[in-house]
Amino acid sequence: MKEDELYMLRQIDSEGSEVVARIEQHCQEIEGTAQSMKLRLDDMQDMMNRDPFSLIQATHQSMSRDKKKMDIQEPQPTDVTLDEDKVLKILKERLHETQMYQTATWNILIRQSLTFDVKTAHPNLIVAEDQKTVSWSDSRQAYPPHQDRFSFDPQVLCTNLFYSGTHTWDACVSGDSFKIGIAYRSLDRKKLLPSFLGHNSMSWCISYIKGDMKAWHHNICTNVAQIDSPPCIRVHLDYEAGTLAFYHTAHTLLHLYTFKTTFSEPVYPAFKCGENTSITLC
Repeated sequence: MKEDELYMLRQIDSEGSEVVARIEQHCQEIEGTAQSMKLRLDDMQDMMNRDPFSLIQATHQSMSRDKKKMDIQEPQPTDVTLDEDKVLKILKERLHETQMYQTATWNILIRQSLTFDVKTAHPNLIVAEDQKTVSWSDSRQAYPPHQDRFSFDPQVLCTNLFYSGTHTWDACVSGDSFKIGIAYRSLDRKKLLPSFLGHNSMSWCISYIKGDMKAWHHNICTNVAQIDSPPCIRVHLDYEAGTLAFYHTAHTLLHLYTFKTTFSEPVYPAFKCGENTSITLC
């Protein structure tokens, strides 16, 4: 073989080795990124089980970090033609699919579809036809008598009953007097104080009166926050973990309060709708 041909073969072999080395380096970078994302997904799954909304608050930072990791520098072109662009494109698509899976997982958490139970509504409450909104009325409604109807405080339960699992729902309020929480099925409906949300061992709630928010259970009150405008409230229930968490969702997700207990009965979402107030299940 001629000397110039041997030289060309050595050059091709050298350049090919360089390209292969670069591809191996890129593959290692991709594998490292994929392993890092797998570990993060495991952490996210654990956080989702404990406090999913702390996970949601970290979404933007996490997605930003992942995007930067995906911006892998393209290799410089060489005389040896290998379809590196196609390989990197496929790998980036896989990382993008992982991101989309994360986003879909977070979206699944939001939200439970609830409806108000008309037969529990206090006579001064009007339940909309779609059972998504309840409003205060100065006039008592001609509701038929029912053992489940609240007689004293303007309260109402939802039709939904939870005895296991995790559940999330939102309520948007117009007005300045309300309570949002949960109650056992056995909560009294006909006596005065025993039927008030948060004033017994069978209910947990936050209350809002003209900007002042408190958490209530077993007639024990805890100061929570001062909020200027009527809020939208997100509630997250983890029955097995015994946690009931409240969040303010007006602009950013703000944690308000978390009850920690052991539930011994099925629970209903529960509401008090005070004067000149309406509550909509979002």
